[in-house]
Amino acid sequence: MTEPPPRPPWYKRDLLPAWMPVWLGASLLIAIGFGVIFGVFLEDEGSWRVGLVATGIGFALALIILSAASAKSPNTPKGQRLAPPLVIRNPILTAIVTLWPHSWMTESRVSLSPARSWKTIVQGTVAEVAGTVLVVLIVAALSWHAYEARRRVGRWRVSDLMSVGVAALMLGHGLVVIARLLS
Repeated sequence: MTEPPPRPPWYKRDLLPAWMPVWLGASLLIAIGFGVIFGVFLEDEGSWRVGLVATGIGFALALIILSAASAKSPNTPKGQRLAPPLVIRNPILTAIVTLWPHSWMTESRVSLSPARSWKTIVQGTVAEVAGTVLVVLIVAALSWHAYEARRRVGRWRVSDLMSVGVAALMLGHGLVVIARLLS
């Protein structure tokens, strides 16, 4: 008979239950930390409301950070336990990538980095057109990628469709802002 493997020491054991994904546990811990810090220690009149809003912001921030970190180093020997699933990760990464040209559309200017004191390179209609063209290219590239993945796999992947949806929503919002500026 074979003996079971030796139990690891207490400091190497998982803190989370076996049924909970690590990325969800980490996001919840960060969210609770935000809620407690801002809700309890801020001593505001609406501390419960501030705590709940801070909890939501902390959860969203944790998902953004974990998604960006998993995109930075996608291949690890054991896989990434902190990486959210593709259904969550891909739309977040799409929103991050699409945010810059979207800001060009909505702010009507293209700026340098904060290290260069946000110096404006281009402004007005040129910035709006550049942002619109880039967001349209992102939507087209994501649509093509989703179509090719469907052709290879034989079914639509939800993460690809959600990414196309996020980019299309940002394009739509930018076009609405431009239309309001023109009227």
